[in-house]
Amino acid sequence: MSCLILGFVGGWSLASVGGNDVKLPDAKVDVTVQEPMPRTTTVATQADQPPARNTVAVAILNATRRNGLAATTATQLKGLGYATVSTGNTTAQTGATVIYYRATAKPAADQLAKDLQVDTVTPITGSALAQTAPSSAQLVVVLGA
Repeated sequence: MSCLILGFVGGWSLASVGGNDVKLPDAKVDVTVQEPMPRTTTVATQADQPPARNTVAVAILNATRRNGLAATTATQLKGLGYATVSTGNTTAQTGATVIYYRATAKPAADQLAKDLQVDTVTPITGSALAQTAPSSAQLVVVLGA
């Protein structure tokens, strides 16, 4: 009988029944971390951005029969921050206003077109103005009808 008791007590201690030790099943935890989507921004190159208006030289040529139109437009541009604005007249034309630009002044011409709400922007190279426009002007505005 004592063997039976010893066997019972020994089995009990090996089984840890009623003891303080609690064995839990292995937990399966997903620790995958998703990285947020990378933020992207579009950075315009310096060549795409117009220069400050006060650094752009503009010549305004009146090609209409309305006296003082070039001076009125020059006043408007100075109010927008263009510091170097000259005025003059050119041969009358019946077409719309055109902005001509020198080789590196396309971004400035696009900005001026927005400022004056002009649709036509074109290089001065190859035009009749290439030789007669003030050489100091990066942009030449020919005011039309």
